[in-house]
Amino acid sequence: YFYFLRDLFFYNKNNNLFNKGLLIKNNYFENSFMDSFSKYFDYDNFNFPTKRKNLSETDARKILKKLSIVINSEIKDYLGSNLYCTEYDAIITGNQVSTDGSYQPHHDQRGRRVKIFIYVKDSKEDSHPLYYLIGSNRKFRKWSNYQDTRFKNIKEHQMHKFYGKKGDVAFFDTHGLHSHNKYKTGLRCIIKLVIENFSFFNNLNDKSNKGQAYLKKNNAIKIDFI
Repeated sequence: YFYFLRDLFFYNKNNNLFNKGLLIKNNYFENSFMDSFSKYFDYDNFNFPTKRKNLSETDARKILKKLSIVINSEIKDYLGSNLYCTEYDAIITGNQVSTDGSYQPHHDQRGRRVKIFIYVKDSKEDSHPLYYLIGSNRKFRKWSNYQDTRFKNIKEHQMHKFYGKKGDVAFFDTHGLHSHNKYKTGLRCIIKLVIENFSFFNNLNDKSNKGQAYLKKNNAIKIDFI
């Protein structure tokens, strides 16, 4: 919880990651670049709530380079400068409904980090939107088990909903409350990245054995090339 102390002195009111926990960049990627990722969404049927495929490290690096303006400004401002991309997947939400697991309002039990949704295709109103409880990233939380991170009492109308268009990008702090029950059956195709800062003051330190094991397990990409 070093971040909450740091924010007392270094709070940037012009950065929506601080203010809201959510930052939207419309039309960030050109259509032709998004089309190059359609290969990850080729399925025989869509009779499932969610499926994911690992993004290649090469493709992840291409995306990170194109996100360099936001990473080097808003994200470094919010997280710090020793950044790693610790997750990179292609995720599709299918035709089945679900109220389990991640389809509940929750936080990710990891403290402050930024998750990125990149919309490979238009997300229509018959598909599952990105739900986010604006400002919930600023609340100090403690938890001792999985159920402490789930907030079934949060109503859908309390949360901001975002239906991304092709090339749109949503950045959000996973310490804030996000997601909700999936009742819609339209498809949503996104690339998901997660960016975390590693430092002596954080839970994850890339110089420690624990931190190095975490980076190796996730095949993490150090963001020092943009």
